[in-house]
Amino acid sequence: MPSTNESASNLKKQRSKSISSQDLQVGTYYNIEKDGTQVGCIVERRLNAGIEEYYIHYEGLDRRLDEWVTADRIKNSVNNPKNEEPESPATSEGRKITRNMKRKHEETNLQESIQKEESENIEDDAEKERENLTMIKYIEQVQFGKIEMDTWYFSPYPNNFGRCKKLYICEFCLKYMEMEKTYRYHKGECAVRHPPGKKIYKKNQLEVYEIDGAEQKLYCQLLSLFCKLFIDHKTVFFDIGPFVFYVLTKVDRQGAHLIGYFSKEKKSDDDYNVACIVILPHYQKNGYGKFLIGLSYELTKLEGKQGTPEIPISDLGKKTYRSFWIWKLMSIIEDYRGIISIDELVKVTGILRDDIIDTFNYLNLNCFRKNEYVICIVPKMLEDIKNSGIYKVPSLVVDSDCML
Repeated sequence: MPSTNESASNLKKQRSKSISSQDLQVGTYYNIEKDGTQVGCIVERRLNAGIEEYYIHYEGLDRRLDEWVTADRIKNSVNNPKNEEPESPATSEGRKITRNMKRKHEETNLQESIQKEESENIEDDAEKERENLTMIKYIEQVQFGKIEMDTWYFSPYPNNFGRCKKLYICEFCLKYMEMEKTYRYHKGECAVRHPPGKKIYKKNQLEVYEIDGAEQKLYCQLLSLFCKLFIDHKTVFFDIGPFVFYVLTKVDRQGAHLIGYFSKEKKSDDDYNVACIVILPHYQKNGYGKFLIGLSYELTKLEGKQGTPEIPISDLGKKTYRSFWIWKLMSIIEDYRGIISIDELVKVTGILRDDIIDTFNYLNLNCFRKNEYVICIVPKMLEDIKNSGIYKVPSLVVDSDCML
């Protein structure tokens, strides 16, 4: 007769066994083998080379971690985590009353209230539709020059190209292919060695090209499709004309290799100087993101304007921008003697006035009004900021003398 410990062990093993593929249901949550165990929902199923695979979205994790898995990694089913803690009637009613009271207090016109709710519902529906359309990432890998990359997100490549497991992309002209032999043939025939458009920056191996979306529609569409594999939001695929693209490359004897890019609208009523910014995975954490941010502000200054990134912006994007703003503003102030106004900082940095004020508030520095906002920082305060973890000098800085 087995001992109590043996029985418990056998029961544990029994529970951990994979479920039969016939019992697996789309829309159901399961424990999935991933760095131990993660709760995930089956979004889709497919037959790949005769093997049943399931597309999993992991609860609470970024969609870039979504993946296709086989049935042996799927364990027991679990309750929908979103339904585990329902609100009590008292709590729900209390919140409802609070919202209604607040709405009555804030809104003086019933029609305005209805329009507001309809607008919010439309935005929510649009976001849900976007999520549904981009939920399943069929392309798992891309061959890009010598680099084989795992993709992060869905990209709407047309027809069967968007459903193949691996895509082959020319690193110079960005044309995409499904078959390796087609890709190898194309590499031997393709004469393109750098992006189209006008070269606006050159220093050592780095070059930046300015590309008008209306003049180079195909290249910009291909660029957007490719980079969408590595960014969840804010990319344009077909309405390219109103945008300008700034493509960062690293040059060697073979040509100008794509590092990343940022785009911006030619005309923005909201002072947006960046619509979308992407650095390819194998070039990340090398300072290229902040380099492109710095370039966007150099271009903004040349236009005699102030600029800010388009919203919404990701949490990582906010963190990167804030780090850049802190470094840029502190470096200006360090070389300045006396009192400097916000307007002067706007002029020498190109950073939007509100972003400057927000940065100083984040640093707990006082902005006070004396006809206008000004900042007073004693050397000790500046030194404390520079010695803190929030102050980081970029590894790559735009050299304005290298602008062409």
